[in-house]
Amino acid sequence: MNILRAIMLGLDDESAWRAGLHERLLHIDATANARHRASIAALTNLQLKVNIMSDTQASLDTAIATLVSDNVVLKAAVESAPAAIATLARKALYDNLGQDEVLALRVDAAIRATRKDGWRGNLMKERELKRAVRQALGSAFTDETALSELMELIRNQAEY
Repeated sequence: MNILRAIMLGLDDESAWRAGLHERLLHIDATANARHRASIAALTNLQLKVNIMSDTQASLDTAIATLVSDNVVLKAAVESAPAAIATLARKALYDNLGQDEVLALRVDAAIRATRKDGWRGNLMKERELKRAVRQALGSAFTDETALSELMELIRNQAEY
């Protein structure tokens, strides 16, 4: 309420001044309330982000713990094999070829010498690799089903 309107309503100067002061105080109070609500909303949003980050951190901690324990298990598996069987791919061959170290190393060498980039899913490159594996196996594997299973094992090794 402005002072001129207060005078028109017949209020004296002090009453008009008080009415104006009251109006300004109400405006300040409304502004403060709006800022307070905005601050509360910002704090709530910040708290939600903190909760999400702590949940993410807990998930990462769990994933790291799982990877560490898996690594310990894999390392123990590789260490239980002969010294020449030093990689997971060689360990897989060793385990699936009757724990024959010489045969596993011969097949591994044949794979490494024959495989070409992008061999997985390429029929011609897979056939060439299969022939090299069959030749490395010699007379040890005559069963086509067993050879196909071995090729599937080889296909699933990231090392090759």
